[in-house]
Amino acid sequence: MENITQIPDTLLARAKSPCQKALFSVLNMDEDVYSRFFDPSYDFVYGDSYPSSIDRKSSCGYYYYPPIGWHSFALKVNHYESDLGWLKNDKWATAFHCVRSPGEIHSDGKTTVMKILEKGLIPGPRQAYQDDDAVQGGQVETGVYFSPKITSCEEYAKEFTYEGKQYKLGFLCRINPNEIRIPKSELDYWVVPNTCDIRPYKIIVKEF
Repeated sequence: MENITQIPDTLLARAKSPCQKALFSVLNMDEDVYSRFFDPSYDFVYGDSYPSSIDRKSSCGYYYYPPIGWHSFALKVNHYESDLGWLKNDKWATAFHCVRSPGEIHSDGKTTVMKILEKGLIPGPRQAYQDDDAVQGGQVETGVYFSPKITSCEEYAKEFTYEGKQYKLGFLCRINPNEIRIPKSELDYWVVPNTCDIRPYKIIVKEF
């Protein structure tokens, strides 16, 4: 489990829940960075009363399974394109990517989460299904790994500690449906080759 640094007082004043404090702790950022990336008007808690699945396919053909029990913190998305149909009209599929070491500080002094916010999600060294046959034909090949169900990927997230409690963190993303590669051997995993086809729009946090 990772132990995380103290939150700047300016951000601590903004935090509305322990999960939000835990999020701020892994970002290692200041007020200006928060304002640059986050849109708190769309923050949301997926409580136990929220339906565990939406009994319909979105317009892109994939089901949406909400992350029950997770707190979500909205990211600014206008930099992707001015037309938000990919998000509001479900033209892109919804999937989750959990982060193994969210608070790890890299050689440039930035945490893993901050680097994702700045550069996007990129393929990592672990490519367990790259040689498997894909539902779409051919092989899965390399890419960023996702799941449409948070329960299928949360086990890969490493817990981090804040104020004596353990949390996990992930990204809620929209995915270009034409670029999803699904292994025939594991239908709950999606592989997406290119960062440009991945649009994180929320960070999700849960206490474990």
